[in-house]
Amino acid sequence: MGTWDAGPFDNDDAADWLDDLASSDPAEWSDIIAETLTTVVDYEDYLEFPEAAEAVAAAAVVASQLPGMAAYSPEVLDDDGELDFSQALRDLAVQALDRVTGEDSEWRELWSDGDDSAFEVVRELRAALAAS
Repeated sequence: MGTWDAGPFDNDDAADWLDDLASSDPAEWSDIIAETLTTVVDYEDYLEFPEAAEAVAAAAVVASQLPGMAAYSPEVLDDDGELDFSQALRDLAVQALDRVTGEDSEWRELWSDGDDSAFEVVRELRAALAAS
């Protein structure tokens, strides 16, 4: 895992996912995000880090459009204006974050060995999404 910080885009898998999102048509972003989140929510086996990291990044993109969450807005969104994500997508992001931090998750296992900063980021994202 190439990780340089605890932020939602601060690892190779999340950064690659964000690059793929940025290179796609903005009209397709909601569908791409939904697919990423659904993959994690529906995952029945041990959740590997790459899928979990992508889901955290996807949830951060959704959360970045909520009031007070602009700090999570990746540069790729800066030139494209505000996005309007549905309540269903925000709810799906909450479910995905719950799966990422739950049992049978490599993301949880790896971050449990360090400080609590990655969990704090996910808790903040989840709280904002759940309150929206």
